[in-house]
Amino acid sequence: MKHVVADEGQRERTHPAFLTLAEQWERFTQRAQRLARRQILVRLPEEEGVRTLRTMTGPRSQVSGKELMTLKRALARGSGCPREEMVRAIAEREREHGPKDAAFYEAVESCAG
Repeated sequence: MKHVVADEGQRERTHPAFLTLAEQWERFTQRAQRLARRQILVRLPEEEGVRTLRTMTGPRSQVSGKELMTLKRALARGSGCPREEMVRAIAEREREHGPKDAAFYEAVESCAG
């Protein structure tokens, strides 16, 4: 509600003013954009409204930067093709067929050797 009349006696003679759908959407969008780190918005099916929750703190990485890069390279080799090649293939497909939501894990023709 936009406005609630404070005087009990007057409240019976007035109509509450509600936010328009556009105003509600704008408020929700602003709320989502202003979330702090590790905060999420959750809507539970059995409840009305949206709750703000804080995610758990994960343990610090035990892997050095060099070990992480080695692991990433090994995983990339096992998955098929380098990321740069996949990005080029997706860009080429979008030029030919128009933009589409594409994830880097989906099959891309030029990488499927």
